This record gives sequence, C-alpha cells and structure tokens, in this order.
Amino acid sequence: MPSDAGRAAHEGLIVNSPSNPTGCGLERAELEALALLAVERDLFVVSDEIYEPLTYDGFRHVSIASLGPEIKRRTLVVNGFSKSYSMTGWRLGYAAGEKTSSPR
Repeated sequence: MPSDAGRAAHEGLIVNSPSNPTGCGLERAELEALALLAVERDLFVVSDEIYEPLTYDGFRHVSIASLGPEIKRRTLVVNGFSKSYSMTGWRLGYAAGEKTSSPR
C-alpha cells in the first residue's frame, strides 16, 4: 500500500465480518491490523456484524470495536435481529457506538 493511501481521499473503512453466506470472517490478528490502520490514518469504521451468530467450524467472532479504546471510539457497529432469529422479511436492526463515534 502506498504510504499516502488512506489519508486525504479516504474517510473510513467498512468491515463485514463474518459475511454471508459462508460465515467466513476475519481473524483477530487481521482485525487488529485493520484497527491499527484506522487509528494511524484517522479513519472511521463501520463494522457490519449482522452475521455474528452464524459462524461455523469453530470460528469465533471478534468485534473490531472490542480491540481497544481508540478503535472503539471511531467504530459504529451495525447489527440486527433478522438473520439470527430467522425473521424473514423483517428488517429490524440497530447501530451502536460511542456518542462521539467519529475521529473528527
């Protein structure tokens, strides 16, 4: 990645882990690397975690927001009930973050 990547032209990251339909997700070390990048480059993170309960083969979900106070401050977690509770046709969800969930 070029040294200036993620600076002026980029405001944030969207993380989708685990993802549909496989339940494949990012490992803790991968999330730690993304968290470090976001903090170093002053990026806002939107973490889509709606498939959190739908993982397989022993994969354990880790929220990027749980990796420390700096990344928590700049992360908005998006989640919901539709997938995990088989609420077909319903779109019931939420977003959670600190009141000042913005690096700016």
